[in-house]
Amino acid sequence: MNSPAIDLAKYLSGKSGLGTYGGTDDFSIYATLEPNEPANCVTLYDLGGKGDVDGDLDMADVEIQVRVRASSYSLAYAKHEIIRDLLVPVGPITCETSTFVGVVMTADPSGVGRDESNRHVLTATYRAIRNI
Repeated sequence: MNSPAIDLAKYLSGKSGLGTYGGTDDFSIYATLEPNEPANCVTLYDLGGKGDVDGDLDMADVEIQVRVRASSYSLAYAKHEIIRDLLVPVGPITCETSTFVGVVMTADPSGVGRDESNRHVLTATYRAIRNI
């Protein structure tokens, strides 16, 4: 079974305005490790969560951080809006190894500064119930 960050990164890859999973195009999607290139990219990280919601139903409460790095603050913020609209849908999100229900944004996009190459970095946090 994939980690939540990997499943959701693969789900987001190739969606409108986003690059491929592990690709080299602008705004390619990565999970658990952010590469130095491409300059503009999206990386998802597992933050843990509260764990099992109901062991009998195979459900877990998980949290994911989405980190967008871009050449401009406004470009990074715009990508966060695209990602939010893809992760906070009306229905469940079916991924490679799990299904996520009740996805909510728990922390709006916020700037955390610039990286060593002077690129803007913004993060947002999501919480979901994962059916495992």
